Amino acid sequence: MGWNDGWTDKKRAIIGDDAEFYLAQLFKMYVNPNGSRRPDLISPANSYKPRFTLEVKSGKCAKGVMVDYQLHYALTSRDDYNDLPDTPQRVFEGMGIADFHAPKEIAYYHAVVSRDKSVKSEDIKMPFATMKIDWQDVYIAPNEFGFYSFVRAKTQRTGLSAAYIIEELTELMLRDARGVSVGLEARKMDPQSWQNLFGEDIKALVTGNLDDTTKHGRIRIDALRRIYPGVDDLKGMQLQGPQNTTLYILFDKDHYALFNTQLRKTIGERLPFMEEVALERIIAREWLRKVKPKIITREDMFGGKPEQVAKVYKGMTKVQWKTAQRLAQWRHADDTFEPIPMPFSDNGAKGNLDEVPY
Repeated sequence: MGWNDGWTDKKRAIIGDDAEFYLAQLFKMYVNPNGSRRPDLISPANSYKPRFTLEVKSGKCAKGVMVDYQLHYALTSRDDYNDLPDTPQRVFEGMGIADFHAPKEIAYYHAVVSRDKSVKSEDIKMPFATMKIDWQDVYIAPNEFGFYSFVRAKTQRTGLSAAYIIEELTELMLRDARGVSVGLEARKMDPQSWQNLFGEDIKALVTGNLDDTTKHGRIRIDALRRIYPGVDDLKGMQLQGPQNTTLYILFDKDHYALFNTQLRKTIGERLPFMEEVALERIIAREWLRKVKPKIITREDMFGGKPEQVAKVYKGMTKVQWKTAQRLAQWRHADDTFEPIPMPFSDNGAKGNLDEVPY
């Protein structure tokens, strides 16, 4: 069986997609079809209360990378940024940051998914190669934690004051929410638009044991506390994940039921599916060894060099190919949940894919 699915060399994005599908299946969430303006994952209507969204980062050694353009995702109105108020309100209530309001009925969080160090980006050379990845522990923290972690990191790297960077970032978030600033692609040229988010620091705050992070992590936490006193008001929780992994969750006290009751219940129901899919993916790795690329060319009508028109991968049977498509989305054969929603709206009627329900 051969296929050409538009494979590109954007390996980092493809690895990130696998992490998104992993959490989407584990938490029973949708991969957000409006991902350029919203967090990566969003819960289906009426499945979690409050509505649950996640911006997913993945990387080796429990480290993810945030970009400043994504900080505005939590600043929203019910009309998807089309009806923003003229008078700014507080985005992080009680923390003195003047900007748009993050609605209380929506819980915005960051997730860092740690991956096996044995798989390198150069190992992801063909479709479905992300099945080689074994995801490890997951670290979750509120949007405010991500914001102040970004401030702390940029302060350290630039030498500028935290107060200056907070003001700079909130103004940038305001412009991003209004759509009047340069977008994500343009930000990639600025190294200060990217800052690390460390899962080990989240773990140390969840467990209350600073030895769970590194020496540099303890320095980061101390610096974070100076600009974000509210970090010590956050609550911590650990949940069992697939394949003997752990989820370390740092959460707002108002979201206790969301995590301790609702998410705990969902994960308990999803674990058997996830364990079986993980084993299927291990078996499917043997199929990948047989897959080889074949270049399809077209003769030049003027007698020139043949033109490459496609790269087709062959080596799997039709059944294996269909199974690999399912496993690439972490889907169990007996599971009816689809992480990529069809066009929908909250009332069940078909709508535009850009219409993410709130």
